[in-house]
Amino acid sequence: MNGQHTYQEITTQPTAWEDALAVFAKTAPTLTQSWQTLNPNHVLFIGCGSTHYLSVTAAALFQQLTGIVARACPASELLLFGQTIVADPAKTLLVAISRSGTTTETITAVSKFQQQGGAAVWTITCYPDSPLAQQSDIVLSTVAAQEQSIAQTRSFASMLLSAQALAAHLGDEDWTLLH
Repeated sequence: MNGQHTYQEITTQPTAWEDALAVFAKTAPTLTQSWQTLNPNHVLFIGCGSTHYLSVTAAALFQQLTGIVARACPASELLLFGQTIVADPAKTLLVAISRSGTTTETITAVSKFQQQGGAAVWTITCYPDSPLAQQSDIVLSTVAAQEQSIAQTRSFASMLLSAQALAAHLGDEDWTLLH
């Protein structure tokens, strides 16, 4: 039957969301400590394709809730125009979002950011052992959101939920209301 994976992935979204929030709860103390240590002036969210659009939403919410300047750009733009996009890498937190954690542009953009002295890299992905996750200082992994379909369904929603929890938590909002 065509679409059987997609249908199953859509109908199991609530389980994936609960997993995403459980992972966030375990990671929240580390995020808080790192955030206070970093004290960044800027936060940059990157992704490719669907995760770029997720990054746009995440950056807007992050800035609204934290008051810290946040923006989003495609990973390829950070890769090609990094010095234009990131004025002060040492005071910029990079949040890389990738369903697979194997997106070449995102991995390469993260490497370039790190080579330029970027403050830290946090990743939101469905694959905690991926190359992108291995490059990151902190990983929010939504394992229950892994998919076989090409279309992002539960992965997109779960990664967005992780980004919303991140913004709420660091903005001193009660992220547990997302349950």
